[in-house]
Amino acid sequence: MKPWQIESAVSELCKDIERMVKRKDYTCMSEQDLTFEFLICILGSGVRYELSLAYASAVQSANLKKRMNSNERAYSIEGVLNSPAYSSVNGKIFSRYRYPKRAAKHIAESFYNVEQKYGSLKDMVGAMNGPSELRRELICVCPGIGPKQSSHYVKNIGFTDNVAILDRHILTYLKLIDDVDICPKQVSKIDQYEEVERRFIDNVSKFNHAVSVVDQSMWFVMRALGKEAYT
Repeated sequence: MKPWQIESAVSELCKDIERMVKRKDYTCMSEQDLTFEFLICILGSGVRYELSLAYASAVQSANLKKRMNSNERAYSIEGVLNSPAYSSVNGKIFSRYRYPKRAAKHIAESFYNVEQKYGSLKDMVGAMNGPSELRRELICVCPGIGPKQSSHYVKNIGFTDNVAILDRHILTYLKLIDDVDICPKQVSKIDQYEEVERRFIDNVSKFNHAVSVVDQSMWFVMRALGKEAYT
């Protein structure tokens, strides 16, 4: 498929997303809301969105207390992740999370680090001066969160619209228009990630929509096309 055909589909989808998707505002979100988005980012690494959403809800419903130490909390979270969870997206019941021990450790340590340094996620987000600072702090403080996951968080809480989620679908688009191969490992560090992100932002300015809206539209289109994007 020609790049202009892909971009035409993306442009139309951008209009629908602008009309239908309600953007969040982190300044109006509760600690519970911010925590839920935080859990989705950690649990969304390497698994389907429906699975991460189901287990983010399950972990949050467990109401884990701050008085637990990191090991106790990890043990409790691992128990939740090893148990069935209901998906509100498709009504499916998942038997267990894909990586329970690793994810439980990352969540517990991340909660502990945020609480020790800032007191709460809301206080941490409020202390940041810009999206780059927030992304870098999330990567520094929270095990299991890299540039892509931190970008998800910054976008999902409405901290800024000027970020891109550089997954394989977006990297495929950049290859089609720039003829430069960028593998996921090349954007595993925040400096390289921001460099590629700037290239993406420059390329999509022609759409006249927020970068996050174009990014989401591009993801849907490229995912739907699959191998057809190359033909």
